[in-house]
Amino acid sequence: MAVHLRTRPTMRLMRKSRRRGLMTEVGWKTRCTLLGALSLLAACTSTVPEAEFADVSDLVADRTGETIMWEPTTDIAPDVDARVETLLSEDLTAENAVQIALLNNPGLRATYADLGIGRADLVQAGLMRNPVFDAVFRLPEGKDGQVNVDFGLMFGVLDTFTIPIKQRVAESNLQTVKARVAGAVIDLIAETRRAVAQVQAAQQIAGLFAQAEHATEVSAAAAEALYDAGNITRLALDTERYFHEETKLSRREAEARRIEARENLNILLGLRQGAAWRLSARLPSPATSGPTGDLQVVAVDASLELAAARSELLALGAAGRLENVEAWIQDFEVGGVAERDDGEWEDGPAIALALPIFDWGMARDARIRAAVAQAQNRYRALHVEVATAARLASARLDKALHTVRFYQNAALPLRLRMLDQTQRQYNAMQVGLFDLLAAKRAQIAVGQAYIVALRDYWIARYAVDQLLAGRLPSVGPDGTSPVTVTAIGTEGVRH
Repeated sequence: MAVHLRTRPTMRLMRKSRRRGLMTEVGWKTRCTLLGALSLLAACTSTVPEAEFADVSDLVADRTGETIMWEPTTDIAPDVDARVETLLSEDLTAENAVQIALLNNPGLRATYADLGIGRADLVQAGLMRNPVFDAVFRLPEGKDGQVNVDFGLMFGVLDTFTIPIKQRVAESNLQTVKARVAGAVIDLIAETRRAVAQVQAAQQIAGLFAQAEHATEVSAAAAEALYDAGNITRLALDTERYFHEETKLSRREAEARRIEARENLNILLGLRQGAAWRLSARLPSPATSGPTGDLQVVAVDASLELAAARSELLALGAAGRLENVEAWIQDFEVGGVAERDDGEWEDGPAIALALPIFDWGMARDARIRAAVAQAQNRYRALHVEVATAARLASARLDKALHTVRFYQNAALPLRLRMLDQTQRQYNAMQVGLFDLLAAKRAQIAVGQAYIVALRDYWIARYAVDQLLAGRLPSVGPDGTSPVTVTAIGTEGVRH
């Protein structure tokens, strides 16, 4: 509340006739009408971020081809639930999974709320502070005396100069929020596609070991019959049994990883309980065409992280100008006072000004300058990070593609032929059982390695797509998925 110094002689110079009192009354009515109009104008300013969400939606559609929708309420719209149920009832694909995630992921909806916060901050920045009203009641000493009253109403004049600057700060912050929200959508799309690839790979590996377990079970049963007939040694029988038990263990491990991959996808899809959705069983072959052009240049130009950092720099620059203004005039208010003394009213103007005696704003100015320098260096570091990530993503995709081609064109057909030849030689008693089991282990390991290579190709491809859409990819340090499956007789397969 402002403290007003009232000088009684000055007030008495303003004392007029009854006509002056009528003019004063009309003046106060005019002021109240103006205040009401300003209040109504402020109330009519919308805080619903419709335009901001439309901007984010257009940005996402241009970069990913996906459509997003959002109702700024705490409840999920019934048509959204119906759409999710319809998609879950079909065989799930990567694209269907992305649609479900965009509709149903609660973390994404929480991120959308940042648009409402940013919009509200922008509206708030354009509003003047509420006027300060104070009243003083002076009680008379005598029994029949009249209560004397002082009223004061003060407005912050400094807002007239600082509101445009505050709006620029809030607008820059809102641009930062829009870039980050769009980035969160793009990240969710990429993470969902990666999770689908993880589930498909885990399903294929689990199926591979299920087939291997069946084959080793048949082989162990045949070895049991041969041993009972005295045709093989106990060592050969135990070897077959051990191979079968080892395969069973690997199948259980693969099944556990399949369940883990499904649950990770459930989180992204926003499913609170395990749903009985079905996913297309096999990973697709590599795409026939890859990204064209200089990935580094495109990634830097499209980067939403860099766009957000630029908006942050603009906001800090505007905040610095605001600090320069407030360093010298921290508070300046004007208004009017009305005083009733001995039954008569007196009114007049009043001002309140904060004196910069203790705080000259030097610390706040230094803080802004340090924040600007920090943001500039972070922007430069981020620029380097985006360019480096683009070069690495391109190299990883090329390596992943060549790895898949190696397994498709060389490793798989050669290992299949080697196993067939070893089986023939074993049947002709030209090689021993250990040679045959080694060939079977190698065939299973190569099949698993091919699935992992195909999965890692799609992870690398989605990382490139994520960069082209304007976001840094969130993958392992070597560009592959962090999930691996151990093959029979190996420490692990990783490509």
